[in-house]
Amino acid sequence: LSGLFGHVSIAGTDGTIEVTTAEPLTAPQARRLPSLDLVARVVASGEAGVGNVLRSAATGGWIIPIAVPVRDAGGAVALVVAGAIQTEQIRA
Repeated sequence: LSGLFGHVSIAGTDGTIEVTTAEPLTAPQARRLPSLDLVARVVASGEAGVGNVLRSAATGGWIIPIAVPVRDAGGAVALVVAGAIQTEQIRA
């Protein structure tokens, strides 16, 4: 899987990034995930989802965003773990 995935982020249910592997832990995290429609779908359904192909703001390459809900002790979706598959790494 090395090279297939870009960075991984943990975000709130509104898509605001709490922490990401793209930056040091000390960096401010006031940004949102680029695929907010995917976040909204994952939060509403409570199921993992795959977004539409888009260009990465970080690399300019094409990516496929993926997101998975994280539930709290009561079963409600509290966070979203998101990452992206780098399309240039996909091999037939």
